[in-house]
Amino acid sequence: MFKASLLELILLLYLGLGLAAISYLAWYYDRRDAKEQLRRNQESVFHCVQCHNLYSVSTQESRSLCPKCKFKNPRLQF
Repeated sequence: MFKASLLELILLLYLGLGLAAISYLAWYYDRRDAKEQLRRNQESVFHCVQCHNLYSVSTQESRSLCPKCKFKNPRLQF
């Protein structure tokens, strides 16, 4: 049977906890980025024809007021 010394067990535990921490951080940041991307996909982009300001609004409206000059602009189509 395999016999490990106390130092080997501590080293194995240390490496295992480090790997678990890195895996958790990768999962956490992946989920955070996915939520941010979903939020960005729900925004509408507008370009003001009066003051040439480019801005985004989080609602799905077809027209929006420019935050600078208050001119009502249609949604930018790609």
